[in-house]
Amino acid sequence: MIKLGIARTVRRAILRVLPALLLILAFLNLGWLMLAAPVSAEQTGSPNLFAGIAAGGVGQPTADQPGMDDNPTDTEDTEAIDYPIGIFISSLHDLDVTADTFGVDYWVWSIHPPELNPLETLEFYNAKEAHADLDQTAERGDRSWSQRKISAVVRHDWDLSNFPFDRQVLDIVLEEGAADTTALMYSADTANSGYNEDIHLEGWHITDFALEERTVDYATTFGDPDIFDGSSYARLVASVQLQRESMTGFFKLVTGVYVASAIVLLSFLMNPHHAPIFSGRMGVLVGALFATVLSMRASEAVLGTTESVSLVDKIHIVAMVYILIAALITVLVRRAYESGKEEFAKRGDRIWLRVLGISFVLINGLLIILAAIAG
Repeated sequence: MIKLGIARTVRRAILRVLPALLLILAFLNLGWLMLAAPVSAEQTGSPNLFAGIAAGGVGQPTADQPGMDDNPTDTEDTEAIDYPIGIFISSLHDLDVTADTFGVDYWVWSIHPPELNPLETLEFYNAKEAHADLDQTAERGDRSWSQRKISAVVRHDWDLSNFPFDRQVLDIVLEEGAADTTALMYSADTANSGYNEDIHLEGWHITDFALEERTVDYATTFGDPDIFDGSSYARLVASVQLQRESMTGFFKLVTGVYVASAIVLLSFLMNPHHAPIFSGRMGVLVGALFATVLSMRASEAVLGTTESVSLVDKIHIVAMVYILIAALITVLVRRAYESGKEEFAKRGDRIWLRVLGISFVLINGLLIILAAIAG
């Protein structure tokens, strides 16, 4: 009798403590997801102009590609000529988050001496592919005015960690490919640069445009014997800031996982006092897990697979953790029915239905709020 009483006490303690431990596990999972939030552009030293303004780094050299040196390099002490150069974006298109690219058409122009046209040595620094046409040059007194139209596919790291609250800054980076800064410097023609206000991007709208000249330093002379301790070149960065117009795409991606989570909560209304009902309840949970995994895979096909954990990923991970908790509670409730504790089992189902339902809503609300703030 003593051994039987001890066994009942231990079983009762397990039934009361284990669900609480599972809920603590869910909150620990939430803490890990919040710690996995992406670092902001200012913290990572993002090269785009808007992040540079926020970090107080406008006009400073950048290191947005391998092989660059953040430290200034020594060059010959000669006076370089500033060449006004500007950009007007006529079209933005083909925003491809899976290929990390976007399409752009723009005009670029410069005012320069007749003997040296900087457009002829212009490098499309972050373009995957670029085509130039409609070149034209005209004399303007003792100077020349040149312009050309560029159609390019430009590389861009689409950070969708805070989707649908993300704000994207599309950078078009142009760099001098021949003369270093001892001979040539860019002067941004901000007065005449801009973008076509008729540009329409489905799901996006343009919130800002900026143009900035920079100097980029390389820790190499590229083999030039007349240059010592590295070299530096002029760079021009045109930045277009985009913001999403609606959350329709987000709701399409998470509707499946939210429906699966609601079905998991409804399974608590199935009293597993008979083996067939217990089997049916476990089948519902397995089906919900399968649906959640498929929903997560579908979201990766739309947003792309990244090393970071996006808001959509976090929602799916939380749902899977809750499905696991619901399965363990179902097993414990079934054991309670088998032990003749029918009222205890029914009360446990009712309590955990409320606890899991309310905590799931609160955790998801917190994740969405944090993504909205970080985005």
